[in-house]
Amino acid sequence: MTKEKHILVCFIILILSFSTSCIQTKTLVTNPDEALTRVKAPLYCGTFSSYVNYGKDNSVTFNDSISRLSNLIYDSIIRQNFKKIPRLKLDFVSDSAEAVLLSKEFVNLIEHANKNESIKKYNLSNILDRLTQNYEEERFMFMVPTGYTRSLANMRELGKKQRDTRTVFAIIGSAMATALSGGTAIYLFIPTGGRIHAQGSNCHLMVYNKTTKQITFYRQQFFTWDNVRPLEKKYLKKQAQYLLKEYL
Repeated sequence: MTKEKHILVCFIILILSFSTSCIQTKTLVTNPDEALTRVKAPLYCGTFSSYVNYGKDNSVTFNDSISRLSNLIYDSIIRQNFKKIPRLKLDFVSDSAEAVLLSKEFVNLIEHANKNESIKKYNLSNILDRLTQNYEEERFMFMVPTGYTRSLANMRELGKKQRDTRTVFAIIGSAMATALSGGTAIYLFIPTGGRIHAQGSNCHLMVYNKTTKQITFYRQQFFTWDNVRPLEKKYLKKQAQYLLKEYL
């Protein structure tokens, strides 16, 4: 399967998994003992964000600056509001090639979780095993936020399409960090019966167990906003508080 086809499959699965409600959540574990209420707080290894922008004629571009800003905001939220969670003092990944491989792993895991409603049979590569081998901790936590914004031209085009067809469409945009290399992304029109949102955010929490060499915990939250900036801290804080509610 080519990279482009692989990304398209991922996006179809991710988009079709969302309902028309503004909030959707999901928590998956490999076994009950991996629930966050039953384990010592995992070592937080960082946030890996990816935001895209929908422009004129539905063109899609990867927004590196917003993605980097998202990383900083989420990191500050965790630092300020989750004192029980230990954090790395240095970057978990410093090599760009390793960063791409790690991002691909996250893409594959999210695809598997949404397709199968389970993470038990996910075949993890050895990248996390390599990256965690020099740490004494057993569990490692990752935040993977994704999101989209629209330009004014894009909103006008969608509004015209809605008026012309009398059918409401929503584009649920998502991109998976550097796994999309080169800023490419896939966008799809999905009839939802709801309004067109100017922006949205989807965040995934993952925990890796070094002993079992598995992603043993996965939690997802998706919601859309109407008249706020996509990286407004108070909204991202709400996401983080749900995703990490056990450690408040």
